[in-house]
Order: sequence, then structure tokens, then C-alpha cells
Amino acid sequence: MAARKRYSRRKSRSRSGSNSSSKQPLLPKGMRRYFMLLFILAGLILASMVLGQVIVYEIIPAADRYLHTHQTANLILLVSFLVSMTIWQGFGFLKVLAWLFTRLITMGMIQLDAPTQPNCPPASWQLIPICAIICALFGVWIGLANEGLSRMWLAIDFSIIGAVWGAFLNILAYFRLLPFAQQAQDYIRQGL
Repeated sequence: MAARKRYSRRKSRSRSGSNSSSKQPLLPKGMRRYFMLLFILAGLILASMVLGQVIVYEIIPAADRYLHTHQTANLILLVSFLVSMTIWQGFGFLKVLAWLFTRLITMGMIQLDAPTQPNCPPASWQLIPICAIICALFGVWIGLANEGLSRMWLAIDFSIIGAVWGAFLNILAYFRLLPFAQQAQDYIRQGL
């Protein structure tokens, strides 16, 4: 009987203590949005550079011997991500990047609202052909710089890689993991 009373006292204490701590979040909403954007963009930048290295060195045998392959390996997916997001959302995406980097440089001392919205702008499928075209242009660039490589096959291979990368970005946009600029809705309506 005494054990039962002790158990019920502990249970009532734990309930009252957990309610007061769960009301206040660990980070304010603006800081959570900032860290989410920071980690997603940092992850995309690092993943694009690593995947670009793997893909270029896998497609082109002995890629170190050829001109511009190292630069292309570092930039192919990163440039396609930045350009496709800018084409899709307009220059509002660049405002999101500027907001993110000013918060990073000032270590959060400047309190500015994020220029983002929670809703995904329409027509995120546009990321797929844009990434495919940009990656195909990188393939043509390597083919023009090196006579031993076929421009057509490099363009086809890199455009397939770009389409897969665009599909991955489209999936991220569908699950609302990409930053969406506030002005993106208006920009897309004007463009369509």
C-alpha cells in the first residue's frame, strides 16, 4: 500500500513538471527556421560537390588528364541547383540566401524576419529540365575543351545526371524542405 502511494506521488510530480517545460520551445520559431534553412542548404551544397566529384570521375575515365574536369566536378550540381532555384523562384531566392548569410556572418545579432513562406510555389517540376540543360552544357564544355571526348555522349550523360538531380530537388520541394521565397508566387504567375 505504501509503495502504491509513493508511485502515485512520483507520477503526479512528473506530470506537473513536464507540463511547465513543454510550453516553452527550445528555440524561437525564427531561429528554428534559420537553422533548418542553414542545414538544408549546407547539406545540399556539400552533397552537390561530393556527388559531382563521384559522377564526373565515374563518367570520364582518367578524368584528371582532361582539361576542366576538376572544376566541372566541383560545380556541375551546385551551379545547376542555384540557377534552377533562381529561375524557378526569381530573385527572391537570392534574397533568402542573402538573409541566411547575413545571419550567419553577424551570428544572429541582427533580428530580421526570414523572407520565406511555408507553402511551396507551383510548378516545381521546372527544376528537372533546367538542371538537365545546365548539366548538359557542362558536358558540352568538357567535350569542347578536350578532343578525345565525345561532346554528344557527355551532353547526354550529364543531362541524365541533371534530370535525376532535378527530380531529387523536386522531391525536396514537394516535402517543403527547400527554401521558398515570399515573392515566388507572384514571379511564377507573371512568368506562366
